Amino acid sequence: MTTRISWCIVLSRPRLWMYLAGPYLVAYAAGMPKLANLLQIQFILHAFFFLFVANISLYAIESLHLDMTTPASRKQWKTYFFCFVSALFLNILLIGIETTLTARVFSLIFFFTVLALNVPFVRYKAHCIFDLVSLVPVAISGILGFYLANGSLPSLIMIIASLSFYIGMLLFSSIAKPGVYRHGWFARTATALGRKKSLIVSAGFLSMATGILIFSRILLPWSFFISLYPLLPLILLVKQKISVSEITYYFPEVNTGVMVLSLLLIVIGKPLV
Repeated sequence: MTTRISWCIVLSRPRLWMYLAGPYLVAYAAGMPKLANLLQIQFILHAFFFLFVANISLYAIESLHLDMTTPASRKQWKTYFFCFVSALFLNILLIGIETTLTARVFSLIFFFTVLALNVPFVRYKAHCIFDLVSLVPVAISGILGFYLANGSLPSLIMIIASLSFYIGMLLFSSIAKPGVYRHGWFARTATALGRKKSLIVSAGFLSMATGILIFSRILLPWSFFISLYPLLPLILLVKQKISVSEITYYFPEVNTGVMVLSLLLIVIGKPLV
């Protein structure tokens, strides 16, 4: 059992934990009226879910596509399958114990969009245009976090800004690994557009997100950190010799640092009770 739990931790990709947990934590902190909310069991359960369980659900299906021709590979597949089933069970359990219909609906949306990312007959992250919304689960984690803390959904303009940011980031990251170009429907958007157009479109989405957040004074001071991101594609448009992969390799650490610092700055401004 200990070995299986260790494999589950590895499978969840700790380096990428904050990709799902970060938006939830920051949005919850922004929406909560007081620091005492951080002690609520509802917050703790969802934090554990987005930090660990959700990441297993996200990556487990990919790991199940193994060559099972050897005893070692079959044993490894069984371990991955155990992790996947355990994560699905906890996911369904969380949906069942949600205290409101709204929270249950968003948890269901998260559940199905995560599965559809890697299910072979859907796998929308591999299709042109549709791959740009493959970070919807990340946005959902933030929306749900804000709702659980505040009892109301974030404003429409905040949702638009978040989606614009994630689309821009995803397109920028996809330039480094666009995949093999085949035909329109099966091409990643970054492959179909090419490097230059992808950088321009990415800069456009990131700039729109930054403008909305700063001028609407939403999630300050976090929004000022976001304003640095549009500079990345703009710099690469000028410095064409710089590889996108040289930058995206450090994204997990950079994004984790931004999330943690933003979380601390938001929490400092909240009353204790």
